[in-house]
Amino acid sequence: MTSLSFRELQAQLRPEWAHTTQAQGPDVDVLMVPSLSMDQRQIDLVTGAHHYEERQLFALMRLRDPGVRMVYTTSKPLGELVVDAVLELLPGLPTSHARRRLHLLDTDDASSRPLTAKLLERPALLARIAELLRPGRSFINCFVVSDLERQLSERLQVPLLGTDPALGYWGSKAGSRDLFARCGVPHPPGSALTHNLDDLAEATADLWEANPQLGQCVVKLNEGFSGEGNAPLPLAPLQLGELGAAGRRQRLRQALERLPMPSPGWRDQLASQGALVEAWLEGGEELSSPSVQGTIHPGHQGRPGQVELLSSHEQVLGGASGQTYQGCTFPAAAPYRQALMRHGQAVGEALAAEGALER
Repeated sequence: MTSLSFRELQAQLRPEWAHTTQAQGPDVDVLMVPSLSMDQRQIDLVTGAHHYEERQLFALMRLRDPGVRMVYTTSKPLGELVVDAVLELLPGLPTSHARRRLHLLDTDDASSRPLTAKLLERPALLARIAELLRPGRSFINCFVVSDLERQLSERLQVPLLGTDPALGYWGSKAGSRDLFARCGVPHPPGSALTHNLDDLAEATADLWEANPQLGQCVVKLNEGFSGEGNAPLPLAPLQLGELGAAGRRQRLRQALERLPMPSPGWRDQLASQGALVEAWLEGGEELSSPSVQGTIHPGHQGRPGQVELLSSHEQVLGGASGQTYQGCTFPAAAPYRQALMRHGQAVGEALAAEGALER
């Protein structure tokens, strides 16, 4: 039997599989793989990262649809009380009914390696998973899609509802700035991607020279997340206006060498993934950090998927630099909520046109 490629498998996804209802919906099996398949140096910075596999338990809400069955994989066994507590939140459905359609499987491996890597090393467990999934009526859902998840999809010959890792650029800092510019979304002045301190100093000098009133900027690793790849760089104390062009770049280079980036090996990451610099927005207590959430449903017959906006919120940021995501409040503030949603719709449609899927 010929094995299908990742893209060929994704072509089997049906638009209705991504929709959730409270009454009737698709008759489908969902394989949940809540794996943190990311740069281990970045994961190490996230407090409580080992709880992320439980965080994805919100996906059990899909079991409110009686046609859905789910296989939920973890590194170590989940506590039955934790699972039952989530299932008891399902509206209008006995917990026992949902529990019969849920299969919990684990690798019995508590190491910090990605869950997907552990699954790929266990052919017997993969065979058990394959037995539970109906051919042609199943898909994989992940926390993040990397090459590991692509391999898992091709090994199981089950399509993955998520963005092809080949499109990962659009989720990076540089890719996001490109999307904002394309979609007319307001965003701070910033630089192109750089890969060494000399170029980063040059980019920072260019940013200040174009915006000499700028008192601070922020350096961002291209693939950082939760704010852990960001570090503010105060410019006012450097007195750049007193220096010539060469002197400014030298002083900025020295400041960047002392930059308190949360990631301790950030210079290696600068070389491998790149970093950019952006203007730091001023506003004091009135400055907010809103966000909009949406999903892209699978397309049909080669057409881009439909964008569905789900919610908005205000991010609560903190930590040493005030850049670390700590939580949120719902929804986003009323004065700009509708504008935020319009921007989210535009970005979602641009991502859908590139072939992106899901959250």
